[in-house]
Amino acid sequence: MLSRALAYGQKMFKLNRELAALSDQRQKPEIPALVFNKAFLMLWLCRLPSFLALEQAGRKGAGRGFLRHAMPSADQMANISEIVKADELRGILGRMYKRLGRNKVLRAWRGHRLGVVDGHEINASYDRCCEHCQTRKLIVNGQERIQYYHRAVIFQLVGPGFRFLLDFEMLGPHEDEGSAAMRLIERVLETHPRCFDILLGDGLYPQARIFKLLRRHDKHAIVVLKDERRDLLVDVRALFTPSP
Repeated sequence: MLSRALAYGQKMFKLNRELAALSDQRQKPEIPALVFNKAFLMLWLCRLPSFLALEQAGRKGAGRGFLRHAMPSADQMANISEIVKADELRGILGRMYKRLGRNKVLRAWRGHRLGVVDGHEINASYDRCCEHCQTRKLIVNGQERIQYYHRAVIFQLVGPGFRFLLDFEMLGPHEDEGSAAMRLIERVLETHPRCFDILLGDGLYPQARIFKLLRRHDKHAIVVLKDERRDLLVDVRALFTPSP
């Protein structure tokens, strides 16, 4: 299955060329950047849970043939992942989106193009942190400890038979998910204004600033209203007769 996915990616999107074009900020690197970029692609395609699992997958079969190089260690992968430029990855996703659109893969659902925003926690640690970490206090074995973690909001296009991750936005320290979602939606509306006409979100997103942004661009929203304190929920109940 991995071999078929990689072959399709190379044929349709020229992935080797795209990955080779990503910048490398290192001085006199021992391992080419393309090797790491190919390994990151395998991590995503195979839905592997960690760099350790990736290290094993890249040493055999289709993974080894795709890399055409000795598999880097998990520590090396972690170090390189910190210097990959997000804007360059967004560029690749944008070009893939346009190609899929021309190939009629991203079909509408009952005449509507659907976008989905959702938050995802990427990693967490009690011992390591950086300037971009968020923090929370947890009780572990009866003691209060501070946990450091990273979280991102992703934007996906969904429809009949497909899900396509189009863009993402990291949360900054002490930042709420709604603020990151605003930046993300604004960027998607600027770069791909016709990619969706209905936005779906969970109970964290029924915020006035997000609704106003969508209305300015003639977009619609479907969100979960579950908090009695939400002004939107009060307005909805005034407009529609409650049903059992």
